[in-house]
Amino acid sequence: MKIPEFLNTIIQPLKNAALLFIIGGFLLVVFGSLFATKIDGFWLFPKGMAEIFVKTGGAVLGAGVFAAIMKSAQFTEVFQRNIHEVFFAPELAVGIEENKRKWRTLTDSIFKKCLTRVHGQATQKISDTYFSAELDYHFEDVKMVYRFKLDHTKRYLTVKTTTTSKVVISPDAEPNIWQRITGSYTPPSMTSLVVDQKSYEPKDFFKAAPDNPEEMRFELPYEVYSKSENFSKTRSILLQRTVEYKQDIFEDPYLAAGLTRFVVGLEVAIKCDNCKFHFTNTGSRVMDEPSSYPDGSGYDTRVLAKKGDLLLPGMGFIIIITSKS
Repeated sequence: MKIPEFLNTIIQPLKNAALLFIIGGFLLVVFGSLFATKIDGFWLFPKGMAEIFVKTGGAVLGAGVFAAIMKSAQFTEVFQRNIHEVFFAPELAVGIEENKRKWRTLTDSIFKKCLTRVHGQATQKISDTYFSAELDYHFEDVKMVYRFKLDHTKRYLTVKTTTTSKVVISPDAEPNIWQRITGSYTPPSMTSLVVDQKSYEPKDFFKAAPDNPEEMRFELPYEVYSKSENFSKTRSILLQRTVEYKQDIFEDPYLAAGLTRFVVGLEVAIKCDNCKFHFTNTGSRVMDEPSSYPDGSGYDTRVLAKKGDLLLPGMGFIIIITSKS
């Protein structure tokens, strides 16, 4: 049966739950307020029924307003932009420190069942390893070239290392790029420093560590490398540095290198004069056994991570040097 047009005009708005709640709640509040005396005096109603009408009407009215907000286009936009981001894109909704706190809470809840007594330590150690000072920049397409020369005594080894890498600075970060370098027999010296194909005086950025005279610290300030034209376009620089030192292989027959930051792509090329080397990776079972290839100029190159593959802080490698004969 077809509903007359004028009745359809009346019924159609009542199909809207939000509008129905608002109208019903409003009528209950008005009815309970204006006719309070008559309602409380009606013999079928208990005393205080008028107050119940008012409070119930207020609740129903609030539900109607909430339902109207939920269905509004403005709320949908707010939900998608803000509330939805809390769950599915938290980096857009809150700061990095708040995300770290939430990560620690979730991680701790996982460890509680398997590390009941030390779950807090496990969470804190992982956080300290990966989320403390490692997030302001990382390295990509790293190549470390080692040249080892053992002298005629077969004891003193000259080590020359040239490291080339792309340094990517995180958004909103302004860090100094730094590294600690220690030599066992002689203090290390930096012989070359190049940033985006521009040469710099190494001694201006390579100095003894204030807390350890036997250790050298390389530090490239943000104010220096941020002036590069390439940095303003990509927030990254191409960094190349060469370090030399001598080592007594009777005392220290190995060279250990540990990653302190995230690295995407890493190759280690090695060439020996009057000596030979043994190479192994360290730090984590998720690190694949490195592949190798000769480059035609006497260097043996080990691929610890292919281009685009990630290495974590704490991973690394050890090179053991022995005499050729």
